[in-house]
Parts: sequence; structure tokens; C-alpha cells
Amino acid sequence: MTADWREAGVGAGRPHRRRLPLPGHAGHQGPRARAPARRRPAAPVRPGVLPGGTHRPQLVKETLAQLEERFPALRDYSDRQRQHTAEDLAHITDFLATALYTDDDELFTGFLTWTGAILTTRGVPAHSLPPTLDALAAQLKDFPRARRIIGHARRILDAGAGPGSGSSA
Repeated sequence: MTADWREAGVGAGRPHRRRLPLPGHAGHQGPRARAPARRRPAAPVRPGVLPGGTHRPQLVKETLAQLEERFPALRDYSDRQRQHTAEDLAHITDFLATALYTDDDELFTGFLTWTGAILTTRGVPAHSLPPTLDALAAQLKDFPRARRIIGHARRILDAGAGPGSGSSA
């Protein structure tokens, strides 16, 4: 069915010229008043990137290197154990980035106490976590929010609160 729009009548085919009321004027049916949105903290905009453009693989690699100094038992790990350690470090940095994005210290701390329980199950002492946090904090020394989150987690782990922190430190 192809009807010529010109045959449909006067004004057919022309845009509707009714003016819509502007927000704040009489007759405007805009959205209801709502509470102002919670302002989110400055956050990394790309996945895998921490404050200052620090890339996750770079942070994991450097943390692993520093851990050899801070946690001497790592030097004797097999290739498989080192791979597991690198994967654990990647998860830790992911949770740190998420905690920074959401400004939620407890998210990171909860993950670390859970990780401590998993490490203990694997036969890895949970007291390997504080040197990991120290290595991360050293690399992120110019980022106070990251250091705050790491410091909070470290204090909780040192206090022995949460699952997985029952190992001696």
C-alpha cells in the first residue's frame, strides 16, 4: 500500500509544530524530584588499570618480584606454585581496584580474609598476605586512597579478625 503523503490531507507529512513545555514551566510533566545521586569517587576508567595508570600485569609482576624479598619461602616455589601466586596477586589487585572504584575498604578486607582461608586450605600460610600488602602499598605510595584501603586490610589481618587469619603472623 503506497499512498502519496500529499493526498492524505492538508498538513499530513509536515512535522507536528506543537510546543512542548520546558522544565520548570507550567504544564511540564518532567521526572519527579529525586534525591541527588551519590557522587562516586575518582576511579579507574579502564579495566585492569589502577590509580595513576598503573596496569595490573605490571603491578602483579613487580609485587611478585618484591615478595621474593619479603617472603623468602616464595624462592623455593615450583613453577606451578608461582603461577598460582601470580593468579592470587591478580585477584588481589582486581579487588583493590574495585574497592577503590566503590570506595569500599570492607570489600577488599573481606576478600583478603577469605583469601587467607583459601590459602590455608592449599597449605600456604595466611601470613603470606601481609608482605603482599606491604609490597602493594610500596608501589602505590603516591595514592593515599589505595594506601588507606591496604592499611585497613593490613590492620584487620594483623589483629587476627576474619576467616583465614588464624595462622600465626
